Amino acid sequence: MYKDKSHKYNKGNLRGGKEPFKNFPIKQFRFEKKHPVIESKDSCSFRIGAMWSQQEELMIKGLANTLQCEAREAIRIAIYEAYKAEEDVLKTCLKYALATSKSQGHTSRNRKGSIAIPKEEKENFKLLVDKLGISEKETLRLCVIWLSKGIRNEEIT
Repeated sequence: MYKDKSHKYNKGNLRGGKEPFKNFPIKQFRFEKKHPVIESKDSCSFRIGAMWSQQEELMIKGLANTLQCEAREAIRIAIYEAYKAEEDVLKTCLKYALATSKSQGHTSRNRKGSIAIPKEEKENFKLLVDKLGISEKETLRLCVIWLSKGIRNEEIT
């Protein structure tokens, strides 16, 4: 037993300098704010929207926290990065984004959401839609899901 009760649960520091939270690896995913989407000054006059499930909304909030920006900018970054990514990499998350998805957390999409993007990003988004051969709503969901899962799995750094 220790005489000082304040160190009752923090035994690691008293026995040779072990880190107290060594066994609890909570990863903090944070990125710098320098991104072409955030630095762009173009007016956002084109709207795209989709229906979101609760899990997908939480993915957007998580992306906003990770990228340290607003949710709208996080979605724009997801679109930008998905446009630059290869088609095969994106298709790994396609089963979650489809309207007919039965995957857990990606059903009952009852939350409507839309964002405004600049003309150049809208054109790139249209090219991505044509390349993947799915609807705009499914492509928007795919971009968010792919980026969120990629960051959490440490495939995207």
